[in-house]
Amino acid sequence: MFQYDLLAPRYELFGSENALKRVYSFTGEITHPFYEEYQPQAILDCACGIGNAVIALKKGGHDVIGSDGSKGMLEQARKRASQEVLLFIP
Repeated sequence: MFQYDLLAPRYELFGSENALKRVYSFTGEITHPFYEEYQPQAILDCACGIGNAVIALKKGGHDVIGSDGSKGMLEQARKRASQEVLLFIP
């Protein structure tokens, strides 16, 4: 996980411009049949990275928790979530 700790502060700069647009345009809406049928009480985003999906889902009104094996990625996710005024559980 050491590599991700080093990349974490600049991770959002990686990838194509189109991929980044897709990530940042994510609305947090979930239309998967499993979600609609079972209505989970919380969503766990394993390997959440810098928190893109966690933040979007939280903004969409979902109860979501992010986890990652990289301490650096979690630090960035917490930082970004706090900038968005969202609670991010360690």
